[in-house]
Amino acid sequence: MIAVSNPRLLVVDDNPDDRDLMQRRLGKLDYDVAVAVDGRQALAMVARDSFDLVLLDVTMPGINGLDVLRHLRRTHSAAILPVIMLTGLNHLEIQMKAVRLGANDHITKPVMIEVAQARIEKQLCFRQEAVDAAAAREELAKAESGPLTLVA
Repeated sequence: MIAVSNPRLLVVDDNPDDRDLMQRRLGKLDYDVAVAVDGRQALAMVARDSFDLVLLDVTMPGINGLDVLRHLRRTHSAAILPVIMLTGLNHLEIQMKAVRLGANDHITKPVMIEVAQARIEKQLCFRQEAVDAAAAREELAKAESGPLTLVA
């Protein structure tokens, strides 16, 4: 179960039909869905807003999805900002490159919403575990550096 209520997703796709369809269908599943029309807009949105997960098309003009992923991984870990690649291409080489660049998963187009939902939920659960672990480490560090109380 996801601890985040209405997780915030970013769908990045240059195809307006695919983008709109994903936004509507994921919105009906109680996700808060923002969209970007290309890689440049996606990078700007991630820089200024907070997202729980990115669904990123591989094939886009200008900055393609693999380049966007490369930029995202410079500032966001795979644990804190999961990225699921979307591709109409079922090429093993592209999938392997995406994994090497830090993609958390991939979905082949046309997207079956049930598959997308399962993979999104899985990544959001992993993300929540990472967030919880980081918070626990921070609390432990605070406790260890706090005043020492001796008990006689």
